Amino acid sequence: MERGTSQFLSVEEARDQINSSSLRRSEIPIEYFVSMPIPSRRWGRPAYGCFACPASRLPDQPLALDAPDRWLAIDATYGQLLAYGHTGSLPFATDLIPSRLMPAAPTDSVAELRKQISVAEAAITVAATAFFEGREMDVGRRHAVVRDFTTPAPHGLLPWYRALAPDFFSWLEDADETALPPSSEREP
Repeated sequence: MERGTSQFLSVEEARDQINSSSLRRSEIPIEYFVSMPIPSRRWGRPAYGCFACPASRLPDQPLALDAPDRWLAIDATYGQLLAYGHTGSLPFATDLIPSRLMPAAPTDSVAELRKQISVAEAAITVAATAFFEGREMDVGRRHAVVRDFTTPAPHGLLPWYRALAPDFFSWLEDADETALPPSSEREP
């Protein structure tokens, strides 16, 4: 796989690897919402983790997401599966609130939403490389990563992402206490 100058998969490559895996096809129901892959070292090496949760998509009804009930992690270099678990037996966080989210429907066009996701994936890829290599990143760039990530993400999912990859979000926030607003101010 051609990766340019980085030895790590991009977020887009990680997403494609996850979506095309036999695990995705056999263990995660097609109607589930699967999160964007997020960098983490919590599995002992550079990896991308994502969570999956039941999603209800009914005509003329808002999207409804139940709390994640499974997660997986792939190696950030080769894309091989590192871990997979059901949260009932192998939780990725102990403080996940089992709630149902009903994110607001996007107001942007599909084309604009795709562009926002592409921008977010590119920003996280740059940050992931620095994070995996243990390098610092300019505070302004960290702020931009957070902004670019939260723009297309359905409202209310940030706590789930933070629980999955606390080390990455701590690294993003480390340079400056204002990189992300306090948890109580982020979500309603």
